[in-house]
Amino acid sequence: PSLVPRRSAPLECHMCEIAWRALSRPRQLLWLGFENLETSSWEVNCELRPTETGRCHAVAFWADFKMGNSAYLTTGPAD
Repeated sequence: PSLVPRRSAPLECHMCEIAWRALSRPRQLLWLGFENLETSSWEVNCELRPTETGRCHAVAFWADFKMGNSAYLTTGPAD
């Protein structure tokens, strides 16, 4: 079996169906203002300090998009 999909389809992660817990608080890594992008590459450094004990198997990233004065779209976990 190939790891490359044979047809274009959305990626399904199902993180909400897996038992998990955060070991640190969320951190803002990057903010982009799409109305004035002057460069096409960015580099970010970040330190994550644990607030809980446990074993880390992955680091999750998500994006929050401001869609107007009061509307937001997020790819992150539900509050």
